[in-house]
Amino acid sequence: MTPAYVDSHLRIKHQCRRAEIHRPPQGCPSGCTCGPRPPAERPVLKYFAVLPNYGQAAGRKQGGSREVVGYLQFVIDFWENLPNVVIFSQDDRTQLRPAPWGNLDILRPQLREWKKLWGPDRPLSRRSCMCDYLRENSYRQGNYYWYKSMSAMQERLMATNLSARSRTVTWPRAATFAASRFQIRAQPLWAFEQIHRVATVERACGSVGTLTWAHSMERLWLELFDERVPKAFRPASPGDRGLGACFGATCNLNQWAMDFRGNLERIEASIREAKAAGCTFRTGPELEVTGYSCEDSFLEADTLAHAWESLAALLASDLTDGILCDIGMPVMHRNVSYNCRVVLLNRRVVGVRPKVCLANDGNYREMRYFTPWFIDPTSPGYGALEQYYLPRIVRELTGQRTVPIGIFAALDTALAFETCEALLPSGRAIPAGGVYLYANQKGCDGGRLYFDGCAMAWVNGECVAQGSPFEGLDEVEVVVATVSLSDVRAFRASFIARSSQAASAASIPRVEVDFALTLPYADQLCSAPSRPSPPRLHSAMEEIALGPSGWLWDYLRRSGQRGYFLPLSGGADSSSTAALVAIMCQRVVEELGAGSERSRSRVLADVRRVTKRADYTPPDWRDLCGKVLVTCYMASEFSGAETRARAALLAEQIGCLHTSISIDGMRSAARSRMVMAYFMAQLMPWATDGDETTAGGSLLVLGSANVDEALRGYYTKYDCSAADLNPIGGVNKRDLKAFLEWAGRERGIGVLARVADAPPSAELTGAEGAQLDEEDMGMSYDELAALGYCRKVERCGPLSTFLKLRDRWADGRALTPSIRARGAAAPVTFDEQVAQKVKDFYFYHAINRHKMTTLTPSYHAESYSPDDNRFDLRPFLQNARFDEQFKAIDEAVAAAKAARGES
Repeated sequence: MTPAYVDSHLRIKHQCRRAEIHRPPQGCPSGCTCGPRPPAERPVLKYFAVLPNYGQAAGRKQGGSREVVGYLQFVIDFWENLPNVVIFSQDDRTQLRPAPWGNLDILRPQLREWKKLWGPDRPLSRRSCMCDYLRENSYRQGNYYWYKSMSAMQERLMATNLSARSRTVTWPRAATFAASRFQIRAQPLWAFEQIHRVATVERACGSVGTLTWAHSMERLWLELFDERVPKAFRPASPGDRGLGACFGATCNLNQWAMDFRGNLERIEASIREAKAAGCTFRTGPELEVTGYSCEDSFLEADTLAHAWESLAALLASDLTDGILCDIGMPVMHRNVSYNCRVVLLNRRVVGVRPKVCLANDGNYREMRYFTPWFIDPTSPGYGALEQYYLPRIVRELTGQRTVPIGIFAALDTALAFETCEALLPSGRAIPAGGVYLYANQKGCDGGRLYFDGCAMAWVNGECVAQGSPFEGLDEVEVVVATVSLSDVRAFRASFIARSSQAASAASIPRVEVDFALTLPYADQLCSAPSRPSPPRLHSAMEEIALGPSGWLWDYLRRSGQRGYFLPLSGGADSSSTAALVAIMCQRVVEELGAGSERSRSRVLADVRRVTKRADYTPPDWRDLCGKVLVTCYMASEFSGAETRARAALLAEQIGCLHTSISIDGMRSAARSRMVMAYFMAQLMPWATDGDETTAGGSLLVLGSANVDEALRGYYTKYDCSAADLNPIGGVNKRDLKAFLEWAGRERGIGVLARVADAPPSAELTGAEGAQLDEEDMGMSYDELAALGYCRKVERCGPLSTFLKLRDRWADGRALTPSIRARGAAAPVTFDEQVAQKVKDFYFYHAINRHKMTTLTPSYHAESYSPDDNRFDLRPFLQNARFDEQFKAIDEAVAAAKAARGES
């Protein structure tokens, strides 16, 4: 058998038959003179080669052996070709140190002396194969790292203070890297022959383990450079057998608008988790680099520049090696801003995909900042990929000047990106089949919105993986799914109508990506596709509990404040707010007990920073609630004993610090409660904590105005409605009562059920129980909820609201008497009562509309929210008479009366 040294060239291509060991001349790295050697490409990475100490082998055979001569020759050639290599020797299984012979001036004379003893004229034995020698002498020689995983080597090298980003290889792997990295462009066949021949020898000699180093590199080489390898060298392949299985990762990230450093750290963490799970593709939330809620900051050039700096940091690391990463960020192309997906692979930018359909309704105003991407299919240039010119920071890093814009075609599937929930597979996409990976932000990123997370993977209309919607306080949640591309192709091909449309549809320009998402055939046999399961959905009450409580926690820990101050009246609204803070504390303690190690450490650091206690670990949620929530019962001469008792009992059950004060002396002054609330929010951290190291700071004032009060204007401007933030401002009274009953039952706060049963009262004008909100307003909270739903959700004006409600309320219910039409003017018939109710609602909404412009920022919870900030935009000066609208209602009432034959 012809020996094959790691550093020798068998010269099959050059018809050289001798496998002598000598220093190759400059003509060819193998030693023959077939042409000049191409200039070596300087490596970008620094490689660390772990080598056995050759001195041990030399001492056994009096001056070295033929194997050691070849080994020394390899070291010299390898070191000269890779100037960035740092070589380490290993004398035993615990020591790793720089090689004592790490100087070429020492190695060359030693090699000459040994060559005199072991020259090319000496007979060669089968043992002269270097891989044979090291295989049989591996543990005796101390080549311990050869049989250990790359992760173990990385840990050992990191223990010696080497760079964590450096690539670690055993010496045979280093030889393979040297061959492939420096000859792959100039002589790719030569590089592959080195790998292939050594792998062949290993297999023939009976390798230890499932895959040897050369066999592994052979497979990797085939995957990356298959088109350059002659068929004679390709091993037998199963072709397109298997299910086309691939690992895909999507994620929920708790991003923060304009927090570029924090956002980048969370993106990096998600990529690491995806790579650790073996994924070949990772997608992230929309605009994850900047955060979604940057609003007009998207119009600033600095925002785009910092976004590219974050992307450059990703490209400079090894995070994108071997995984296709889809990153969301704003991009400016031809002086037009786009909401884009930027695709990265192997430290290079593959391409850019701008968003086609922009969200521009409800809370979203993307067209204020971005332009939808559009290419006219009838234009002459349609079909050609448009090029995006990369910024300088990326050009200098990757050497790329431009990248294409479009959708992407990997070696085994096509990839398209769209950041629009209308394309989720619960709608029109089910008949078409396909794989959908949905990513989303989670938590509060600086505004009124709370992102529920719920990253999902769908295959052919079935959910195969799902994140935790609203749950958990971990800033990074990665959802991994094993999907079968073969199932998708079979599913789509079974719909002939779809196939006919697809065959006749115009082709879309694609960006070719030389990368396969599917696993190797052998790995597919060990990777079963993820099984479908029904998507997990929360009830409405669970969403009210989890959403605002998570919003409060994100706001508190990111604002740098000490906690919350809440005027607690004992009513449903303020009690709901207190319950949400208590649930927030419950979730924090639950995360400390059952969360991931990363999440526990981060949450604990946040708790200690908020409480200003460096060694504090909350023993239970009530103890934490006592550190972050202060409540106060502000009593007046009209306050009742029942509400005072309920407030005190609720504070006791949730463990918060509670106090009671009388505001009778200042009650006549307008806005007194707001002034007192902010005064106490500033004072309480100093008054309740005698330790100067933990005292100080300020509390955030919580408001408790609900949707119905905002619609009716049933509150005092700049009084109890004024606060820093309001967690229940997007929920109506009916849903709040249901939430109180649920929280009292499910969260162990029994007094909440007692609060829910109490009649709502502002306690401002009479004895206990004498003043009721619904009588004061002239309409019940249920009626207000129905009127507000028609106005906002169903987009009805006064006439349409009347026509809808006269049908819905025609069930014999009794309507609350009007406070504007009494005595002789009071309505008599049912139609007249409904008409008067609608007129009252629109009248009070119009005259109190100005109050909405100053309402406390609130958590956006429902589609019926009257939030004036962006969701429910109306003029604050309106004609409250509604002459034509109310006239139309009167005409409708008269027409209905005439139709019934009434006079």
